[in-house]
Amino acid sequence: MELVRVGNRSASWQQVVEYVSEYLGAETAGAPRSAYPAYDGYMLETATGPVIDADLLAPTLLNVRHLSVKTYYLLQQELTYWQPLLDQLDPALSLVDATADDLRLVGALFAGIDEDRLDGAKATTLSKILHRKRPALIPLQDKQVRRCYQQGSEPRIPVVPGRGWADFTVALAEEMQHDLRSQLDAFEQLSRLADGVPVTPLRALDIVAWFLGKPATAAEPTRSARRTR
Repeated sequence: MELVRVGNRSASWQQVVEYVSEYLGAETAGAPRSAYPAYDGYMLETATGPVIDADLLAPTLLNVRHLSVKTYYLLQQELTYWQPLLDQLDPALSLVDATADDLRLVGALFAGIDEDRLDGAKATTLSKILHRKRPALIPLQDKQVRRCYQQGSEPRIPVVPGRGWADFTVALAEEMQHDLRSQLDAFEQLSRLADGVPVTPLRALDIVAWFLGKPATAAEPTRSARRTR
């Protein structure tokens, strides 16, 4: 195995193993821990059960720094919208095995952003709430992940003015599904580097994306449209 790819970015297997080992490994003297196992182990006994108020606080353990009380209350109202969708998705379902219908349900979980119900919370926050509910299926997304899939001369997910977050999430899930299927052995091996709380191959892919998704030397494209994805 020579390279591990996430979207249009890649690194050597050795580099990726070193990074993921550091992220998932035990704390070393004087070194701060990563978001693992704080995020991945948060309320683990109920993580894949019904979505509850306490789930709304999980993003703070994965570097979401601003979550106002107003936004918390808006997210709280979204719980009754999310639960019927989550109930249609088996907690054990993997993105590798998901159907097109499954991915449409995943995308629908983000429709509250497009419908202006969630002032102060965008896809990064929602994904960090919802990934825990279906950790093998619902992708985490943030700037690092989007750089992997939306930058380069031939981006895997071209920027489309006017595209909403629900549709973008489906496109992202499709591309991550391709990367997992084509490199499943690699991401399964990486997930097994966790020395405590288990993580899924999808979570391992996200950790690699965080490593590979550093800003490119060239300026990132300007996205003036509110829904340019």
